[in-house]
Amino acid sequence: MMRLYLTLMLILGLSGFLPASPLDIQEILKGEDSAVLRSYLNVYKEYAADDQNVQLLDIILDTDGLSSARKAQNYIRKYGSEVESNWLLLLLADYYISSGNVVLAGGILDKAFRRDPNIAEDRYFILIKGRIDGNLTDAAVQHRDKQPAGITLDLSEANKILAQNDVLIDRSVELPGVPEIAPGTQAQKTSLLYHLQIGAFSRKANAEERRDYFIREGYPAVIRIRATESGTMYVVWVGDYPDRESAQSAREFLLKRYSTDSFIVKD
Repeated sequence: MMRLYLTLMLILGLSGFLPASPLDIQEILKGEDSAVLRSYLNVYKEYAADDQNVQLLDIILDTDGLSSARKAQNYIRKYGSEVESNWLLLLLADYYISSGNVVLAGGILDKAFRRDPNIAEDRYFILIKGRIDGNLTDAAVQHRDKQPAGITLDLSEANKILAQNDVLIDRSVELPGVPEIAPGTQAQKTSLLYHLQIGAFSRKANAEERRDYFIREGYPAVIRIRATESGTMYVVWVGDYPDRESAQSAREFLLKRYSTDSFIVKD
């Protein structure tokens, strides 16, 4: 599909961080930026699947044309009066052109225009119409100055849901578009606790089994959730230690008593 011609404005104001700068769709769909965004998309879909902005992000990042088109149709049925729904008609038209159904694509494009004549100034609209009319090259060259529609996704409510479910926002990988925390905006804790991570599991049931075992042994143990490109990982943390030295002593004790290796993490 021709999404690389579209500029999509994403605001990823993750909990605890400053609002993000807008991202270009070409940055989103390629390289490390794409991997990171897709990592968080998996977690958003797991914990905030009903959020309208998460649904739109899922459609845009879906690389399967048929799957994306079906999701777009469902979104349009549910939110048909909104500007995002009208833009998704362009995505549907693009899909049907790629599937060889030019007549249906033209009808969908006409419907988008009837809803909002201003959409004819959208670069994505122009390029799709160029494909239908058979002059894509001319459309691409002649309308370089045209800008695509700016669609803003506000994930603030979804981020609250992630925070409520102990999802770790991993700063070891820079999330594109999210600036560093400004001075003075650090979390309000006076000190940070150290823990031992004793396992990471793709299945929540396995993580719960490991957590419950150490709780029965008398240790404070919790499950935290980490986003990865391949899906959600459930990590198990044991203990609350005031400093790294205490955590290291506990790590050595666990290794001797339970033959369980671990490494130190800080919340």
